Amino acid sequence: MTVAILDNGVIPSNELASALRGEVDLTQGDIRAERGKRLLGHGTAVANLIGGERGLAPQATLNSYR
Repeated sequence: MTVAILDNGVIPSNELASALRGEVDLTQGDIRAERGKRLLGHGTAVANLIGGERGLAPQATLNSYR
């Protein structure tokens, strides 16, 4: 199952390393260039709730859209 996270971006963590497959920033280009500058953590929290090791769908593949 693939889940799209539409939020302020996802900062990869060890817990999300295997789940997070794609990251796109639709506001200013590649999200990797903006990582850590304006990400408030909400998208990362949502991603962990869905696809983290203790999330609702730990086997899910995640795509992050900002």
